[in-house]
Amino acid sequence: MHAIKTGILLAISILVFIFSAYIIFFKAPGERKTELQAGLVSAAEAGFSNKPSQTDSVELWMLVNQVATYESVECAYVGYAGRPSTQYDPTHMMKALASDSQLVNIINNAAPVVKHFAFLALMQRNPGLSKKVFLSHFKNKATIRFLCGCLGDERPANIDFYYSLKASVLTPFEVQYYRNELLKQYSGSYFMQLL
Repeated sequence: MHAIKTGILLAISILVFIFSAYIIFFKAPGERKTELQAGLVSAAEAGFSNKPSQTDSVELWMLVNQVATYESVECAYVGYAGRPSTQYDPTHMMKALASDSQLVNIINNAAPVVKHFAFLALMQRNPGLSKKVFLSHFKNKATIRFLCGCLGDERPANIDFYYSLKASVLTPFEVQYYRNELLKQYSGSYFMQLL
């Protein structure tokens, strides 16, 4: 039995080695782009000029690209053992470094996890504008992954924005109205239970 396990592990190791060698030696550099790199935002897309004198813009651009590498939004504790998350919450830095228009550009152009944090920063700074952004993204079904403890889940951007606004920005009538509209969008889907 031990010999079979060892043989299987050896075969898997060889396959991983061959696949890695194929990627490194036979793929063109442009074909090696990962999903994480695809989520990166250029300075122009994020609404910044490339002038080196604008250090806040450069810092914000670097922050946006760092957050774009996150696979999910993590709670304070993650995993089966409940280890403390090492993920940095960039909301306060985004709020400090970006203008309202830059935050809107980031929400419109960035990876889903970046959208989440940029929207929170915009909501804290300018609730009225965040409500307008929510309405412009009302049909945005790009999913954002969340990891809390050992549970992982995905939530569409429009539902995430709705939950962010629900407690402090929307009136009780708006809460019910947008909930009903979102229920219509996700009728019969898994995401209906989130509402």
